[in-house]
Amino acid sequence: PSLFYPVVHLKMRPPFDDVKVREAMDLAINREEMINNIQSGEGQFNGPIQWPQLKWALPQDELRDFYQYDTARAKTLLAEAGYPDGFNSRLKLPKISGASFIADTAVLLKDQLGQVGINIEIDEVELGAFIGSTLLPGNFDMAFFPNLPYDEPDRPLAFYHSKGVTGTGNWNNYSNPDLDALIAAQAKEFD
Repeated sequence: PSLFYPVVHLKMRPPFDDVKVREAMDLAINREEMINNIQSGEGQFNGPIQWPQLKWALPQDELRDFYQYDTARAKTLLAEAGYPDGFNSRLKLPKISGASFIADTAVLLKDQLGQVGINIEIDEVELGAFIGSTLLPGNFDMAFFPNLPYDEPDRPLAFYHSKGVTGTGNWNNYSNPDLDALIAAQAKEFD
């Protein structure tokens, strides 16, 4: 209902620099449960471009087919990545009074990831400190926050570009020249 889309940023260092760990986390997230519990059943799946941007977003059936919930496969991938017993991490998020859905979503994420052995400690940080001392300098292992909906795809895609949203680098230390080229190409394509 709020059209926000939740984002978990991962710092690209162990264990998150291993694609199997990231895939395991993705498989451990039950998006239907999140929509039902946090959004009272009134939500959609998001890809890199959130669903209200109908002109650019992927169709719901494609997203729902892609984002599978599979805890058995997630546990297998964690074991293959060298974490058969899982691991511990800290999830930082902004504390915003009047927006309990942020903490509620973080708790649900903690529970879902915990089912595959990824044990999360939640660390709520005052909003200004979260932006200035956590997010912008990349001072986190995991950071969660609700993004506002954007009118075009360039801003949300910039989170994944090597230069980030500010042009000086992204918060995650993620760099992929092939992805950068795709993001640049989409910005020039009118169809």
